[in-house]
Amino acid sequence: MADVSLADVESSGIYQIRNLVNGKVYIGSATCFRIRWGFHRNALNKGRHHSKHLQDSWRKHGRHEFSFEILERCERGSLIQKEQAWIDARNPEFNICKVAGSTLGRLHGSETRDKIAARAKGRKFPPRSPEYRNKFSEIHAGKKKPAHVMAALQTGRRQRVRTPEECSRVSESLRLAYQTGLRTREKTENHKNKIGQFYAKITDDEVRQIRSLKSAGFTCKALAQKYNSNAGTISAICNRKRYRWVA
Repeated sequence: MADVSLADVESSGIYQIRNLVNGKVYIGSATCFRIRWGFHRNALNKGRHHSKHLQDSWRKHGRHEFSFEILERCERGSLIQKEQAWIDARNPEFNICKVAGSTLGRLHGSETRDKIAARAKGRKFPPRSPEYRNKFSEIHAGKKKPAHVMAALQTGRRQRVRTPEECSRVSESLRLAYQTGLRTREKTENHKNKIGQFYAKITDDEVRQIRSLKSAGFTCKALAQKYNSNAGTISAICNRKRYRWVA
């Protein structure tokens, strides 16, 4: 076992959070040790950790009396199996659920359920600051979801059926957002180009070829057949109404 370090930033495996005073532990699995330890610390420092036993011990002894230790490094596909084996072998005192990857056996009392419902009812998140949005945008710039994830999202959206009440709430929310200026239908040229690049079916090199061939005398119909498109799209490309970001 070893304390987690920056070298383990992308490591996956099984870990334990150990109380250095009494030796009691919490065992879990992580696809990234550093991120998972940060999640636990954040929840414990805010008093919101899902393990009441670990939270109480953290509050009693203080954060300096706990260590995050790696028990085993393994591939992501075997995390749940390995975690269950460690739980069965160690019987960790701080784990509420004794089944890896499941909340089976964890029952909230009526008072706790009422508190959770009251806290979630009418919850609204404040608008993000421009600095936060810019930082979030920089982190995710250029990242694309895998094809199977996009297909699943699209299928889910198509199959979703909204009730009339939900449609009314969404409509009213959007109307107020446009009236107050939180949303606008005006899009910047840069925004339009980004959307166009994301959904583009013709590559930038093909766009340059199309414009060059059109200048050489090819018709839009002939170019449409060559590039599996239509004459209207080819005309818009040549007139720079589409693919405007291609020089």
